[in-house]
This record gives sequence, C-alpha cells and structure tokens, in this order.
Amino acid sequence: MKKFIAFSIGMIFCFTFIYAGAWDNILMGTRALSMGTAFTAVADDPSAIFYNPAGLTFQTHSINLSLEGIYIMPKHSYTLPSGTTVYSKLKNYYPQAFISIKKERWSFGFGVYCPYGGGGVDWSRQDLGYPLKAILGIYSFTPSIAYKFSEKLSAGINFSIYKGKMEVETENPLYGPMSIDESGTSYSAGFGILYRPNEKIGIGLSFRGPAKMKIEGDTKLMGMNFDSETKFNLPYSIELGISYRLKENFLISADVDYSHWSSLKKLEGKIKNVPVAPGITMDIDKSEIINYKNIVKFKVGTEYIFPKGIAVRAGVAYDNYARPDETLNLMDIDVDKIVLFGGIGYRAGKVELNFAGVYALGREREISTVYGGYPLTQRFNLNATIISLGIRYSY
Repeated sequence: MKKFIAFSIGMIFCFTFIYAGAWDNILMGTRALSMGTAFTAVADDPSAIFYNPAGLTFQTHSINLSLEGIYIMPKHSYTLPSGTTVYSKLKNYYPQAFISIKKERWSFGFGVYCPYGGGGVDWSRQDLGYPLKAILGIYSFTPSIAYKFSEKLSAGINFSIYKGKMEVETENPLYGPMSIDESGTSYSAGFGILYRPNEKIGIGLSFRGPAKMKIEGDTKLMGMNFDSETKFNLPYSIELGISYRLKENFLISADVDYSHWSSLKKLEGKIKNVPVAPGITMDIDKSEIINYKNIVKFKVGTEYIFPKGIAVRAGVAYDNYARPDETLNLMDIDVDKIVLFGGIGYRAGKVELNFAGVYALGREREISTVYGGYPLTQRFNLNATIISLGIRYSY
C-alpha cells in the first residue's frame, strides 16, 4: 500500500507545474507582420480575417489567396541561483493560409492560423539535471463575413474553431520518463469595424472573443498510461487602430491592443483513475495557479511602395509580460519585449511575394526568493528571431 500512496503523492508533485505558456501570438500575415502587425485600420489583404474582418470589403481584388510560412528561432535563457546560465533553443515552423472573396457589398473569407502558442521550450538533461520539453499550439479555423454599408463604413464578423494540442516530455528521478499528450477543440467569435472617412484616413476596431478550452489525452508514467485532461480560459482582446496615407504610396499605421489575460487564473487539470491502494483508484489533481495579468501592446508600422511593384515595410512594437513573478517558471518564460519588424514585397501582375523579418529583444526578469534561510536569485529572458515568407494571388 505504501507503494501506491507514494506513487500518488509523487504524481501530484510531478505535475504541478508542467505546462507551456506565454501564449499570445500576433504573427499573422507576412505583409502585416513586416508592418509591426499595426494592421487593424489597414486590413486590405486576406489577413484581415485575423486583424479586422471588416477589411474584407476593402480588398482591391475580387479573389485573394495568401499562403504563408512562419519560422521561429527563440532563445530562452535561465540563470540558476549558482550563476550558471543555460539556454533552450527550440525552433518551430508553422504554416497559415487566408482566402477572401468580394462580391458587391458582401465579402467572405476563411483563414487557418495559430493565434496562441506555436512554440515551446526544450531544456537538456545536461543543463538542468533532467530533460524538459514542452510544446503548445492552438490553431484557428476561421470563416468570416463582412458587409460594406457605404464607401466609408464596413463591418465584419468571424467564427473561430480552435484546435489545441499540448505535448510535454520530462523525467522524474523517482518514477523515470514522463510525458503528456493532450488535444481538444473550442469555439470563439469576433467582429470588426472599419471606417474610412476619406482616401487618406482609416480607423479600425477589432474584437476577438474569449474561449474555454478543454484538452484531453494521455499521461504516461512508470510504464503506465492514464487518461488526463486540462481546462483553461483564453482571453478576449480589443484592438484599436488608425492609418494615414501621407501619399498614395506611403502609409503609416498605429495600433493599441488590450488583452484580458486575467481570465487565465488557473490551469485546471487532473489525471484519472490513478491507483492509490489495491483495487482503489482516484483522480489526481495536476492544476496550476497562473494568475496572468491584463496586458496592453503598442504597435506602429509603415509601408512605402516604389515604382515597378516593390514595397519596403517596417514597424516596432512593445509587448509586456502577462505572467507575474510568483508563477514564472521554466515552462513559461514571459518577459517584456521590444519587437522590431521589417520586410519587402514585390508584385508582378496577379502575384505578390512578401518577406518579413522580426527580432524580439527581451528584458531580463530577476526573481529573488528565500529557501532554507538563504536568498536565491534566478533570472529569466527570451529573445527571438522570426522570418516569414508569403505568396498572394489576386484575381
């Protein structure tokens, strides 16, 4: 019986913090990305499905198809209380696609993209004394519709089907290799408004709704498989943007984005039917307190179009962290970041090629605690290099 009790207690302590976070992902649309994602009041290509569905009616062509690829090269760093700094450099690639169709006052669109997660961490045994790898991704399959009330005003709505997946691989000194593989589906909706009082000015408002996510799957430990689940809330966000054309070929834009991350207070999880005594099983809690805080992002972007279809773009954004000091850990290194964006585009006939490069410069966080009467200091940081390639066909 002691073996069963020890096993159950071990499970509780092993799974208390195993999850991946810092989930917000604004890397949508190569052109918008190269403009610092300050796109709410621009929204004149198919990525409007994410940024502002009202922009679907302001597309310059009847049919637009965009295929994009995002490649992320993060560098998570962790400085142990001993002063040793170790790194996680888990690279990741994910595709996305958008299509829009405009017909008179109505426009329709469909997008496939990753609004949350899309990356993770991979700490080595040599650095930590145990391996620790975690990946989280939530894809959205999003149909959209927009209506143009006049030449100046449009509104749109979208419906998001979220498909989430989380994978964790690590090792416990008592019970050996451990892994979690869970996935699930959730739903959300949003809307947008775009007002263009004249040819120079654009004003956009976008709302992305909240969602309750539940993922289920398997937890493996000591050579046994257990059913497990995790539940959490995704936030709503409100984004307000303004754009201004200094000249016909010179555009500047600015956005402010509020995300209600305080809705993510806790990850509610359990491992089901764990043996605690001969012939007796029970569910083991693996919940984690998160206590995320609400955040505001500021973004500015610009685009200059040269003759012969060449465009140069740039942007900058400030992205502050959502996870407080008391819950910060190796699974969720969330820091303030200054993000620099740039890119080029080239249009020839019906085809447009776009490239974007991004560098996120994190501000290191230092956490001090007292353990056994001794002060311990840990430091966390995250820098990232991101590239995006996209091709758009317009008809």
